[in-house]
Formats: sequence, structure tokens, C-alpha cells
Amino acid sequence: MAKKNFHLMTCLFTALTLFFVSCDKDDNKQSNGANSKRIAKLTKVLSPGTEDESTFQSVYEYDNMGRIVKTDNIFETTYYSYLADKIIVETTYRTDILKLNDNGLVSKINMGPMNIECSYNNKNELIKQINAGGILDYNWNNGNIVNFKVDSEGNGISNYNVTYTNYKNREQLTINLGTFSPNIFKGIYGVGTKNLPASVTSDVRKLTYEYEFDKDGDITKMTIKEESPDKEIERMIIYIEY
Repeated sequence: MAKKNFHLMTCLFTALTLFFVSCDKDDNKQSNGANSKRIAKLTKVLSPGTEDESTFQSVYEYDNMGRIVKTDNIFETTYYSYLADKIIVETTYRTDILKLNDNGLVSKINMGPMNIECSYNNKNELIKQINAGGILDYNWNNGNIVNFKVDSEGNGISNYNVTYTNYKNREQLTINLGTFSPNIFKGIYGVGTKNLPASVTSDVRKLTYEYEFDKDGDITKMTIKEESPDKEIERMIIYIEY
């Protein structure tokens, strides 16, 4: 993967979010919640190689409050610091600032020359993100994002539909919209979706999600696959510990 493409992925990891997981092992059986306060920590994210992109691995470090403080991969090391009204993300190449509103949610993201504004409804559900390149609109129903629209300058409008499993998103974690992989921050982009996603589909792309769980019913591995008419590719494999 070229370095410029990695920077795009880094921006997406920071800015575009949907939903995430920590749920019971059985689709038809909800946990009693005994382990619902466990902190889910991403320990490793793999992007399997294909004909045109290399496999690379990202590893994560946390502080004693369960906050991400460092990520490391072959391209760069990123450090995270937390203040009352902002989160500072420092890499080799730039410094990003996530500004928080009175509810502790991200209201604005400064990523070098790019600014992204985030809006929420009265349920603290993320409903819109705006930057110079376009607008993202999220449509919620019964606690889940059922579809979203990406109106990008010069590329028109893309519509995405989301389906869900019956697993409950107990820990209210999130997945980023750009890469459809776990967001490293918890709770700062509003509430998570009620259920665990099964697929995200557009006119030209379909991604599906597969999960593995520990004996307590918490997710330990998540595999994101992209389907096309002639093949299926593993796009990302995420490992989680508690």
C-alpha cells in the first residue's frame, strides 16, 4: 500500500465512524451483563495482502484508564493525548486535533488543512459529517444506522445500506465508516448502534462481518470481507482483548 493511501486510511480512522461490537456468543441469547463493564482493547489489526496492496499490521497500546495512547505500524507511530476539551493525535507527518463539545462528543476535527464538522441529534446519535470534500448523512431507526449517504464533491452520491445481526452492542463501541473497521476511540462520536453489523452494501461494494468469541461471549476476533461477483477478499482482521 502506498504511503499516501495509508494517510487516507489514517484520516478515515480518525474521522468517519459507524458502529462496533462486544456481544453475546449466541444470536438468540443475550448475556446477563456480568462482563459488560470489561474494556475492549484492540491489540492487533491486520490488512491481508492482495494483488495490489501489501499486508501490514498495526498494534495498539492503552493507559490504565483503557484509553488508546499509541499505535504503531510499518509506516508510522502515532501518539494520543487527552485534555478536557480536545484529543491530540500526533504522527510523524502531522498533528490532528479532535475538539469536544459539552457532552464530550467530537464537534470538529482539524486534520492539517482539512476540517470536519460533526452533528448529533438529541439522542447523541451521529447524523452528519461535513468537510470541504463532501457530506455524510446517517439515517437511524430503532437504535441502528440503517443507511447512510456519501455526497462527495466531484464523485456524486453513494448510498449504503446496513444490515445487522441480533447481537447487542453492549459496550457502545464504534466502527469507522471509511474502512468499516473498529474505531480506536470509544464514545466520542455519540452512541454506538444497538446491534452488531452483518453487512454494508452499496451499488458497487459489499462488506460482510464474521466474529469469534471467548467463553464469556465477548468478541475476540473480527474479520471483514469484501464480496464481488468473481471473488471474496479478506480486507481486515481485528484482534481484541479485555
